[in-house]
Amino acid sequence: MIFYFPEIPGTLVIAVLMVVVGGLLLYWGIIAACIVAKLLWLVIQEPCRVMYFDYLDWKKDRVRKRKKKTKWYEDYSKFK
Repeated sequence: MIFYFPEIPGTLVIAVLMVVVGGLLLYWGIIAACIVAKLLWLVIQEPCRVMYFDYLDWKKDRVRKRKKKTKWYEDYSKFK
C-alpha cells in the first residue's frame, strides 16, 4: 500500500524553508505576545497597585483589631 501524506514535503529545501518560516512565525508571535503583555501591564498596573495597598491597609487594620481583643482577654484573665 502506498499512502500519500501531503503535509510531508517532498524535498529537503522545502522542509528547511518550512522550518525556517515556522521558526520566524513563532519568534514574531512571541515578540507580539510580549508587546501585548507589556501594554496590558501598563493599563492594569495602577489599579493593581491601589488594590494591593488597600489590601495591606485592611490587613493591618484587621491585625490591630485582633491585637486589641487579645490584649483585652489577656487583661481580663489577669483579673480572675
